[in-house]
Amino acid sequence: MKRREFVGVAAVSALQIYVMGCTSRRSKVSPFKASKVPSASSSTSSSPMQSFGPLIDAKDGLLDLPKGFHYVALQQAGDLMSDGLQMSFQPDGMACFQDDQGRYVLLRNHELGDQGHLDRYQRASTRHQLTVPKPAYNERCFGGVSRVVVDPKKLQGDFLSGLSTAVVDSHWVLSGTDGNCAGGVFEGGWVSCEETDAPGHGYAFLTLPTDTKLTPPRRLDSWGRFRREAIVHDPELDLIYMTEDHSQSCLYRFVPAQKGAPTGGGTLQALSVLGVPDTSPYTGDSSTVNAKPRWADGTRWKTTWVNVDDPQALEQTCRDQALTRGASRFNRLEGICRSHRSIGFTASVGGAAFAGQVFEYTPDPHDRDQGELVLRHEVTDRSVISCPDNLVMTPWGEVLMAEDNYTIGQGCTHQHLRVMTRSGEVYDLARNRKNFPDKGHAGAEFTGACFSPDGRILFVNLQHPEHVTLAITGPWPSA
Repeated sequence: MKRREFVGVAAVSALQIYVMGCTSRRSKVSPFKASKVPSASSSTSSSPMQSFGPLIDAKDGLLDLPKGFHYVALQQAGDLMSDGLQMSFQPDGMACFQDDQGRYVLLRNHELGDQGHLDRYQRASTRHQLTVPKPAYNERCFGGVSRVVVDPKKLQGDFLSGLSTAVVDSHWVLSGTDGNCAGGVFEGGWVSCEETDAPGHGYAFLTLPTDTKLTPPRRLDSWGRFRREAIVHDPELDLIYMTEDHSQSCLYRFVPAQKGAPTGGGTLQALSVLGVPDTSPYTGDSSTVNAKPRWADGTRWKTTWVNVDDPQALEQTCRDQALTRGASRFNRLEGICRSHRSIGFTASVGGAAFAGQVFEYTPDPHDRDQGELVLRHEVTDRSVISCPDNLVMTPWGEVLMAEDNYTIGQGCTHQHLRVMTRSGEVYDLARNRKNFPDKGHAGAEFTGACFSPDGRILFVNLQHPEHVTLAITGPWPSA
């Protein structure tokens, strides 16, 4: 039962909003306070299903999936797009929309930087010449967002034939940005975030599913400039919450100066956990022997917020400003989501095992400047789940988690898509079968997971060395 043991994270399993993906119906009750988690010896589960069954060895294929599931590659780096340019490398965060013709519209990040970044990480193949199409935010940076239109009827045929004919249009919509990792759905569009604080970069950019060509950048200056990973909008409190991917990252929020104007002027703030300056006070990495977790799952702390006076980081990074004022540190904040009043987010390498922590933040209903933070789960067994990054609420009410493992070991061998049930049980949905044990590497991470608005298709990317966008279908449960 090791693969599917109960890990005590029922609170996270009912998140009612997509993170870095398609829009969904929001729950009126916080699912973080879901059903009690059964012990590992329990013979039953309150979940509507235990799993999709074991993963089937695909042999020469790319993905191992359960019986009855199929995938098809939609596009791969180097494929010619409709604008005459090649699909770029490192597909990352992604959102799915549906147009007035019923077609799926993907807005897809590309996590690339300048030429130095490409040389340093060898992200690009020398077989393909990368270009920075114009108009570009910075003509020396290769990151951005591409738009992919998929015909649902042709896609169903592709699942049967294994061919790729469903993409009917694809082109750049944002160009010249740096390290577009994740983002979030916001006011009917996709906010793409630069995971860098290099000079002139570190901003959020708005793209729209109706962008039918490369569009001048829509930069959201007031939200600040930092190594932003993902965002989520709380329309009830009129706030934007944002994560930062850094070993000493902060959780940020933007408080608009005027109600109903979330992209106008306002104040950038960072979370301060009272009495806890560092939420992951451990030394070493995931290859070391586990330390004992300092806090048990379910530990609660009071919180407040501190101002970041210079959100453009002209003299000092936003995180340094915030930490100096008493903000708390997190080890690589990545995925974030909202459910009613609560905000859930992950520190992908936080915790004593350096394999992930899941937190829940809930503001005080009477004072939005005060709140409570709960450590919902700290990973201790990497064979069950390891380094959860992208989180996606499934149409049937469970949470899909995309792993981002930097090393193998301690039971971790591959990159997985894994699902967490309402009762806290974890089961496998997909495995990237191409790992590199001789290099101690689990293979390409899954990124950009999102379901189509009709719930029929799961779209997801694989990064280096595959650089591919995939569609997955199967016997999904009823909502």
